[in-house]
Amino acid sequence: MNNKKATKRALLTSVMALVMCVVMLVGTTFAWFTDTASTGVNKIQAGNLDIELQMKDNSGNWVNAEGKILPFLVKGEIPAEGTQILWEPGCTYYVPAVRVVNKGNLAVKFEYVINALDVTGKLTDALSPVFKIFDAEGKMIDIPGDMADPLGELDILKPGEASPAWSFGYHMDENAGNEYQNATATGMYLTVVATQATYEKDSISDQYDKDATYPVVEAADLANKLNELADGSVITVDGTVDTALTISKPVTIHNLTATAPVTIASNGVTLNGANITSGGTALKADPTVTDVTITNSTITAATSSAGSHTAVSLPVSGKVVFTGNTVTNDYNGVEFGLNVPTADGTVIENNNFINIGNNAVSIYQVADGATVTIKNNTFSGVKGKFIPIRLSNSNNMTGIFVISDNKADTDNAWQNCFVMLEDYSKAGAVQDFTKYTLKFSNNTVGTECKYTVVFDDDNGIISTNQPKVEK
Repeated sequence: MNNKKATKRALLTSVMALVMCVVMLVGTTFAWFTDTASTGVNKIQAGNLDIELQMKDNSGNWVNAEGKILPFLVKGEIPAEGTQILWEPGCTYYVPAVRVVNKGNLAVKFEYVINALDVTGKLTDALSPVFKIFDAEGKMIDIPGDMADPLGELDILKPGEASPAWSFGYHMDENAGNEYQNATATGMYLTVVATQATYEKDSISDQYDKDATYPVVEAADLANKLNELADGSVITVDGTVDTALTISKPVTIHNLTATAPVTIASNGVTLNGANITSGGTALKADPTVTDVTITNSTITAATSSAGSHTAVSLPVSGKVVFTGNTVTNDYNGVEFGLNVPTADGTVIENNNFINIGNNAVSIYQVADGATVTIKNNTFSGVKGKFIPIRLSNSNNMTGIFVISDNKADTDNAWQNCFVMLEDYSKAGAVQDFTKYTLKFSNNTVGTECKYTVVFDDDNGIISTNQPKVEK
């Protein structure tokens, strides 16, 4: 009897234990053995197409020439900055040796383009281009007879390679007569355009790039192409744009020729070698734009005091680089700071202002503490009416103007004045010119020049409210 009870208890205990085990297992997971295998992470790397235009300095070193004026050599040497070379019949001058270096990791093919001279007077008619190459010892020699076109497409440059060195210049006709005296020619510069070359083996073959074209856009297609270009694109324009053009992409445009107004409506736009002609304002920027560069361009307008009155209007909030340009207009040349302050670092350099009927350079206001450089410009205009530089201070900020190495026909200028500070304030407000510092050096002006004149609409020329002047 007792044995039966013991057996029942044992059996019951076993059943209860089994039930408890089942309960404990509910809601738990099992630990199965697992394993995985993966490939390494692929990296897709785009190639880099990058060329550098170089020139040889007086020490025989190759230096970056991009954005620099190629000086004409005097007795085989680059002359000191500011040296004036006076051309005469029969003379020939060359620029330093130049070459192209492939700084990228893709092979390139390229072409040189010498941009045409823009003329003041008749000097271009008496000039003809000349070319030289350099032998293995670096000596300048004549172009071989089998090299008819030194500017034609050259052989490809592999990564790290440099092109042969060469030079170009101009020869003044021996028969050039007196009509060429005092004439000038500006606007000569060199451009290199490059694209992919057949070298690297692509997914198809090493001939994939053979039909790659240079970034040249037909003028008739430019307006549409601008919308398709990636930011930072560099293009050269072929032909003439004859309708109003708006540039709304941060691009660099070479050789834009236009007979209608051009508007810059994007940050980071560069115009190089443009030739823009218009009956009103030829070139302007929207006030929202920053960082505009205008180089080696010719801008011609025919404005007056009524309506559109300036050839170039750049009310830009960021830095402006305005260098190597020729501006011709019956009224104002180029204006900055209209409604927005002119930024620190703005440069107005190596420009020619011709036939100006009012202000050649107008700056209405500056950002507080800004330094603006006005250097190595030439100013001429309508006798007794034009003013080389006109400054205002509509926002009453401090500013520094570095004004050096300019040439101004101030004997022809209003009041023989070089810089006029003019208060256009309304409703009794006064522009404080004592906050401005003018730093003059090495300027060539008329014999009766008044370096600064402060003018008030109500009182004419005044002796108060004068800027700080350093000479």
